[in-house]
Amino acid sequence: MTAPQRAARARRPAASDERRTLAPDPITPPPAAIPAGPAAQGAEACDAVDPSPARAGSRRRYGGVAPEVRQRQRRDKLIEAGLHVFGTRGFHGATVREVCARAQLTERYFYESFAGLPQLFEAVYTGITEELRAKTLIALSTQPPDADGMAEAALRVFYETIRSDACRARICLIEAVSVGPLGGELGSESARQYTALMRHFLALLYVEEGFDDLDLDLLAAGLIGMNIHIATEWVRGGFATPMERVIATNMAAYRALGAAFASRRRQPAG
Repeated sequence: MTAPQRAARARRPAASDERRTLAPDPITPPPAAIPAGPAAQGAEACDAVDPSPARAGSRRRYGGVAPEVRQRQRRDKLIEAGLHVFGTRGFHGATVREVCARAQLTERYFYESFAGLPQLFEAVYTGITEELRAKTLIALSTQPPDADGMAEAALRVFYETIRSDACRARICLIEAVSVGPLGGELGSESARQYTALMRHFLALLYVEEGFDDLDLDLLAAGLIGMNIHIATEWVRGGFATPMERVIATNMAAYRALGAAFASRRRQPAG
């Protein structure tokens, strides 16, 4: 063997060394990936998983937020989107797709909380009326026990709420009567709640004793109906009448009612 051949052989690796050189380096397997399901593909992609052992075997927390909290947040977003869509397009012009687009959620999450648009409308309507009733009670609680003052304070809250948000006005006064049987049920339940409040108001400030011939429930329902009809015509007219004039017009009935009760009290018993 010549000297160049011995040098070349010395440079060639042994077979076992060659196999070790060509064999791929071991790769540390990556952590198991979370499948990219609809939640990850949609507007609610999750950022982190809580690795707490206490959560083993239960629904996992994403981003440090419990599943039930995230579902409640999604539901609130859908209600807020429904308020806008129903208030601008009307109940019959609304679609689930449009509501979801407004809420930036997939339809999967819509049906997680609502069976359909009627149930969403019910949630939107109920939220509006409960908010309005709470504002009314706060306004009444800050007034002295004066019939005219309390009536005007309550009416002002009602009309200011309607004037400040055309969507709420349309849903409560127009759309609620156009959604079929559900609208009737919603209107009836809301009317019962406001009628109870009005009846308490009448008994406390207008009527004391000696009015057994009056049905306060019917009177309260009639006054609520008057408020609603005045407000509905105001909305249909595009709020053209100044609000102070609307309130003064509505208050005329309450002042006349107070005067009639006062006159009956002054009449001698006979």
